[in-house]
Amino acid sequence: MADNSQTIRHDGRVDLVEGNKVFVKIITHSACQSCSTKSMCSITELKEKQIEVLTQDQDSYREGDPVTVILERSMGNRAVLLGYFFPFLVLILSLLISSSFFGDLVSGLIALVSVGFYYLLMFIFSDRLKKDFHFRIQHSTGDNDSCKVQN
Repeated sequence: MADNSQTIRHDGRVDLVEGNKVFVKIITHSACQSCSTKSMCSITELKEKQIEVLTQDQDSYREGDPVTVILERSMGNRAVLLGYFFPFLVLILSLLISSSFFGDLVSGLIALVSVGFYYLLMFIFSDRLKKDFHFRIQHSTGDNDSCKVQN
């Protein structure tokens, strides 16, 4: 078990318990949530997400229970790399390489298709990725849905 300094925690509610899976709904807040002028701005955004957590303790969770979903910080960093950094790298490299052989339009299309192919591979290997990303779940007494990054 990692210490609190290496975890990202989201409060949420159990949406469904199915087999050894617990589905938890969390609400993510945009960066604007902490802004003092958010009431005057229309871009404040809340998104509801559902997270699938594998657990052997599924019998202790009921629909509607407040819980905390925990992700190791290293897994969060890996997710950022796989979801944002590597696709950006694929886009830039394919654009630079193809622009030396083709015109702008064809190079742009090749770059977009390359990123699409990258995400297709991510989708194909999504079952393997699910095994690599380990969420943990624990009972919570809090009623607010928030994110806490422990430093």
